[in-house]
Amino acid sequence: MASNSSLLQCYVLVLACLLSSRSSQALMGNIRDEAWHIVEVKSLLPSSVCSSPKEKGFNRLTIIHRHGPCTPQPTNKKITDAQILRKDQDRVDSMHHYVKSAKKATIGGSLSVSLPAQHGSSYGTGNYVVKIGMGTPRKDFSVVFDTGSDLSWIQCKPCKGCHNQRDPLFDPTLSSTYSNVSCSSTYCTQLEKSSCSNGQCQYEVKYLDKSQTDGVFAQDTLTLSPTDRLPNFMFGCGTSNSGFSDRDMTDGLIGLGRDRVSLISQATSNYGAMFSYCLPSISSYTGYLSIGTNSEPQASFTSMVQKTDSPSFYYINLTALKVGGMLVNISSTVFSGGTVIDSGTVITRLPPTAYVKLRDAFQQYMKMYPKAPSLEILDTCYDFSQYPRVKLPTISLVFSGGTNLDVDFSGILYVSQQSQACLAFAGNSGDSDIGIIGNTQQKTVNVIYDIANQKIGFSYGGCKCCYNPTDPPFDPTLSSTYSNVSCSSTDCTLPEESFCSNGQCQYEVRYKDESQTDGLLARDTLTLSLTDRLSNFMFGCGTSNHAISDSDMTDGLIGLGRNRVSLISQASSKYGAMFSYCLPSNSSFIGYLSIGTNPVPEASFTSMVQKTDSPSYYYINLTALNVGGELLNISSTVFSAGTVIDSVTVITRLPRTAYVELRDAFQQYMEMYHRAPNLDILDTCYDLSKYPKVYVPAISFVFSDGTTLDVDFSGILYVPKES
Repeated sequence: MASNSSLLQCYVLVLACLLSSRSSQALMGNIRDEAWHIVEVKSLLPSSVCSSPKEKGFNRLTIIHRHGPCTPQPTNKKITDAQILRKDQDRVDSMHHYVKSAKKATIGGSLSVSLPAQHGSSYGTGNYVVKIGMGTPRKDFSVVFDTGSDLSWIQCKPCKGCHNQRDPLFDPTLSSTYSNVSCSSTYCTQLEKSSCSNGQCQYEVKYLDKSQTDGVFAQDTLTLSPTDRLPNFMFGCGTSNSGFSDRDMTDGLIGLGRDRVSLISQATSNYGAMFSYCLPSISSYTGYLSIGTNSEPQASFTSMVQKTDSPSFYYINLTALKVGGMLVNISSTVFSGGTVIDSGTVITRLPPTAYVKLRDAFQQYMKMYPKAPSLEILDTCYDFSQYPRVKLPTISLVFSGGTNLDVDFSGILYVSQQSQACLAFAGNSGDSDIGIIGNTQQKTVNVIYDIANQKIGFSYGGCKCCYNPTDPPFDPTLSSTYSNVSCSSTDCTLPEESFCSNGQCQYEVRYKDESQTDGLLARDTLTLSLTDRLSNFMFGCGTSNHAISDSDMTDGLIGLGRNRVSLISQASSKYGAMFSYCLPSNSSFIGYLSIGTNPVPEASFTSMVQKTDSPSYYYINLTALNVGGELLNISSTVFSAGTVIDSVTVITRLPRTAYVELRDAFQQYMEMYHRAPNLDILDTCYDLSKYPKVYVPAISFVFSDGTTLDVDFSGILYVPKES
């Protein structure tokens, strides 16, 4: 055969008998029940590269971990895990102090006598930031978002004392919509700490870590997205901000508490009294903060609890804990001190009685792993340095009404390094201290604050990582024909790895190249052509897709295997149990995939072979090889392990004995051409750069009933793209 290539080319057939790393029967990792997570340890550690989805939603702000590669405020002054955890303890101490002081003040009849300034939790632990716009014209600022604070503030000119920030200070004189709030305004008098100077309302916030911000209480236009603006937004224009570390590098804070001056309270008339957020699983991914209505039909809710002594915090009734799917033996009265859900606290704090019970139960499941030293407040740590994959018991928080918060596997451990992965819970000083649900346990959960209806909800997979596809990700809420597969459906048992969470069937696929996808098993209408649609097509709606390179740029995968969930199996009643495809000779051409009857009368067929140990693969009986029109001297028993025909594997794999015979025969025909270096697994390569035309021996595969597959000349040589 002649080939017109004049490039360095490599012979394609190589030894080994491996299947594609993306095969449909690839290594799976999750369990079929709700007791365990099986986790790749690498997935718990952040990448050095930011992975952020391209899509933007209605009133949706991107959440970024301030200490990860996505941060808009990079700094050479890296913060350690020990420093983060110490700051976290400062915040918890701050919240406990505030609640205790507020209770005393309420009993005494005056809150102001015990709290000298507007309360503020420790600012330094605000490890998630969002970008907002302020003023007209808009200027962008990166601010901490905090459900434990009410008053929003940014650093402003002229500043008598400001900490370092990446963005220029906000200059009120350059905004045409800026104005100061007057001293006579009820908003001014209702600040917990305010004063009057030259007719202008002054604010002050003191944090218990001894940082503080002071300045003018002002209003201006707040920009949430290119099309969404909130005019006359009241905020603190901070002109004296002290005690903040240069590591902070943020421009201020957005308060999401329940007080009248919080962003949510001010935005209610425009967007409704609701907001939600989703925190990413690791610091190299991003999440979102959404202001306004959240259309999450699958969310489960628990009631908010109002506390008159600390009305800005979001209290919910925690009543029980589960480890490994089993309730831990804890009386619900242990949680009577109250529980706050908080975006700024890192580690969940429990009453010590409850924490000890949870820790002991967790340790029972983790006996197979070596312990590691404690890390600050975290006393239950493990060394996974010898374990690429670990098995973790599930953990759930149970609230009044039976609502569960099923902690994502990324929220069970605080991983400083592979040799020090710690249970991400800690105990309070006493059972009477408020419990706090920290942001680690909220990772990947869409947390919905429905203030109008006084409830907080949870839905799952809101911001698990997705690689960057070319098309926008599929949004199930925009499809009128979408539905989730219920756990009670027999269809939920069809995927090889499925389990139940909150009544929804979940799937997980782990591939041998360590990539994975998991999410909801769902149904919707699949469109094959302008006139062909397949109703109730079952598929995985992937909400967590890890370690898939952004260079892939695909949106997913269509399975053509033999399992009942494959496209072919689901389409057989409509189109028949048949499909065909033709792959182009090179990447500048196109081929086709046809579902249904193939009218090719001149086709020759060989029988499929069913293998019970791998029933989804397409086995056929390869019995011989032909090079240059001559059968090679290979016994048919060499192929007895079986042969699979696969659409994704690039290079054909043969038994070693067969490959050597084929390679040697091929080399005899190619003696006139200069050899080239091996290319990875390809060991028979030629330099054809001096030849405008070459002669390549024909190659054929011979199957059990005499059917042959005559390889096209384009399929005999592998030509590297860079050649």
